[in-house]
Amino acid sequence: MAVDWNAIYEQKWNELAGGYGDQEKYINDAQTKEQGALDTQRAEGIKNLTNTRDQNLQQAYITRRQAERDMPGLLAAQGLKGGATETAVSSILRNYQNTRNAANNRFSQDQSALDTTYATNKAELGSKYANMLAELQQTRRNEAYQQAQFAYQAAQAEEAARLERERFEWEKQQAEEAARQAAAASRSSGGGGGGSEKSSGSTTKKNPYADYDPNYWRGPTGVNGSRSSSSKAGKNMAAGMATPGLGWLGR
Repeated sequence: MAVDWNAIYEQKWNELAGGYGDQEKYINDAQTKEQGALDTQRAEGIKNLTNTRDQNLQQAYITRRQAERDMPGLLAAQGLKGGATETAVSSILRNYQNTRNAANNRFSQDQSALDTTYATNKAELGSKYANMLAELQQTRRNEAYQQAQFAYQAAQAEEAARLERERFEWEKQQAEEAARQAAAASRSSGGGGGGSEKSSGSTTKKNPYADYDPNYWRGPTGVNGSRSSSSKAGKNMAAGMATPGLGWLGR
């Protein structure tokens, strides 16, 4: 049975889910905490800007009402009336509107600057934690790959050992069968059947393990040796070990 690299890699990837899952949760929690601090900071900034604007608008209104209250006395003291009164009222209203516009414009500018700073900090925060998660995933991939390599080599060696056992048993059975056929032929000859007559029961079976080379896996190192094999099966197994599938590395 062929050894499936992708299945082994997936198994090792899933086995690492616990430890790396905890680290991923820690990173996500830290990001949530920092993001919450940014949101709170922005909310406080908006609140302070709003309070400042409202105070300026309130002061502008108070100033206007005071000017309107004091205007008749000031004009009378200067002996002014009629058109002068209308001019003074217009001036008070104009000053009031200018003050209001200035307060609102300042609020809009400060809020825009605050939002820009918030957006920049949020983007940098997201990028920082995205990189941390990417590095964590890469570390998990590397560890899963290393573990899968060892497991894959062990599985290949075990498969090679199984095939060798099966070959041994097959050759043993063939030898026993050949011995039985030879004994039967000998008895037939001894019974007067004639030496020139061939046994009709003699059969030749193709060795299904003829192309298998167990030396590839034993090799100089004892496990995954580099001993070359000229057999078809040995070359196929070598190619399978040298270039395992990497489908799961795309996680």
